[in-house]
Amino acid sequence: MTSEAWRFAIAGNNVVELWISRSWASVLYGPYENYLVLPSRLAPPPEAGHALDPDLHVSDPGVDRLLQALIQRDTKALAAAVLYDGNGTIRSEQCTPSRPRIQPLDPRSVEVELTQITTRAGGVHSIINVPEGAVPPAKHLIVISIDKGHGEWVDAGLLEANGQIVGISLAGCVIMPPLRFLVAPLESRPGTTPEPRTGITYVDRAIDAYEAGDREAIRAAFIFRSIRCTTDPNGSDGPPRCRADEPPGTPVAMASFASCEGYYTRADEIDGFLNYITAPGVAWRLGAILDVGPPTENGRFFGESTIALLEPTRSDQERGTIALLFSSRGVSAVWSGCGVEPTLARLARFGQSSAHDYLLAPPPKR
Repeated sequence: MTSEAWRFAIAGNNVVELWISRSWASVLYGPYENYLVLPSRLAPPPEAGHALDPDLHVSDPGVDRLLQALIQRDTKALAAAVLYDGNGTIRSEQCTPSRPRIQPLDPRSVEVELTQITTRAGGVHSIINVPEGAVPPAKHLIVISIDKGHGEWVDAGLLEANGQIVGISLAGCVIMPPLRFLVAPLESRPGTTPEPRTGITYVDRAIDAYEAGDREAIRAAFIFRSIRCTTDPNGSDGPPRCRADEPPGTPVAMASFASCEGYYTRADEIDGFLNYITAPGVAWRLGAILDVGPPTENGRFFGESTIALLEPTRSDQERGTIALLFSSRGVSAVWSGCGVEPTLARLARFGQSSAHDYLLAPPPKR
């Protein structure tokens, strides 16, 4: 696992809060005036990626033009490459406060964001080939490391197609694409009937079950893993607790679930989820099916490569988008989110930890 940073909040003689992060930047808090003792360094050396060097180029002429404008920190050249829609705006990905959302930007706002990128860019982290079916249609995502000050580095992104900027990811909110789409997002297939499927029998059967609200077919789509129980206290995503009649180490049939945190559910306890997913007034449609490749070194609690996103059919439904994660035979895990999460948040969550098809791969970590 990656390194952890711990932050303690203290009142009087007591620790009143413990916050654990895998990002040093997240542990730093506010301006210098907030520190009683300044850290010896505000953050580890930034892994800004490939330096903004005149020799930085790739095999794509359109991308190279944007890279040269970035290297020269030429905001006007980047702004001139922006492709606006019929409303005179461009699609942007933003996080407020932490969840992704899409927001159109007018030319004045675009110039502000591009100025931040050109003045604060520390390097090009990577360039990702965007899979067919993504919205907006783009060929590449240029991921740029931005210095926010006080030792905090975040990513910004430019979506490129034929040398033009067709989308902007604001600093701190880059929505990574999956390796490929097995079924493109709903937004890129308006009015498609019948709904597309993958041709993978166990995946398509599960999607049909959820769309039909077929309780027993949903149950039958699960693949339960044998995990040994424990009597030791454990946190989220730890081994399941043994029941009174089970000695430690007893194999138990389990599926992985997560809402705000990960947990295991026994095969004989699945009815609670079935009640949640088939409640009156709740219905589902296929949002997208992703291939995120094998788990990366960052890992995931679930670690499966095929993920189906199911969206609520009604905007007033009290269930947000859910994600079904498939093993080689069926549904091995379900992510129902922390509160009502939109599909975009799902794409961000699973794309961030997936494998990518790189035009320019990130440099090795130091």
